[in-house]
Amino acid sequence: DKMPLIDTAIGMNIVPPGTPSPTEGHPQQQQGHPAQPQMPLIHQTLFNESVRQDFFRRLTRYKKNYGHCHVPIKYITDPELGKWTRAVRTLDKYAVPPHFRSQLESIGFYDPPPPPKNHKTAPRPFQRTSATLERQWKEMFQRVVKFKEIHGHCQVPFHYKEDPKLGYWVKNQRFKKDRLTQARHDKLEEIGFEWEVASKVQNQTWNEMFERLQKFESSHKHCFVPSRYKEDPKLGSWVHRQRHLKDKLPADRRAKLDSIGFL
Repeated sequence: DKMPLIDTAIGMNIVPPGTPSPTEGHPQQQQGHPAQPQMPLIHQTLFNESVRQDFFRRLTRYKKNYGHCHVPIKYITDPELGKWTRAVRTLDKYAVPPHFRSQLESIGFYDPPPPPKNHKTAPRPFQRTSATLERQWKEMFQRVVKFKEIHGHCQVPFHYKEDPKLGYWVKNQRFKKDRLTQARHDKLEEIGFEWEVASKVQNQTWNEMFERLQKFESSHKHCFVPSRYKEDPKLGSWVHRQRHLKDKLPADRRAKLDSIGFL
């Protein structure tokens, strides 16, 4: 049977049942003399062969089940074993009788404790593995492909109401362009992914306005569109701005304007 614990001030002293107090019946104490220093109760269990072997058997079973000897202090299955092992660990290793110390060493009693379940070497629930990240990337890529099938381009608005996550993802790919793997970069290139959307949209807008200017020139034989041109106010403002920026325009745009006698 398991040996019961006797809680003391430190809560970890253990004695076998029926063990008399070291001073019980001591003649000096009966005569009123000061009590002699008592041997700590944990030492009493270590020097009691039957008690320590009982705990050793229980500890061996624990090691077989859990792979180590670090019994929790509040081990529900065997509370006494938890307190006993904790008490033994508070002692200097060489205060344990040599033969019993060898027994404890043989089952790894003094080995370091195992890492906790949430140790940095163990996977954490919120950590995403490379396989998970790759699967998510491919899923988003397919959503871009579908977007292009519908709209004819990959210029997903950042605030895309139909799929907000896709808008953010597309912007993120552009931001990480130089850090993408070659495989991912190539897949995006294959579907005509626009890396510089802002400049391409601006070019498209500029070319549309240039075409409207060409039509004006064809009808009026000149490019002097009034800044407040009632028939096309936007064209008037655009022409005025081109004249103001003429020295800063890219060479290709200046060449197009020169071709119709703009400047």
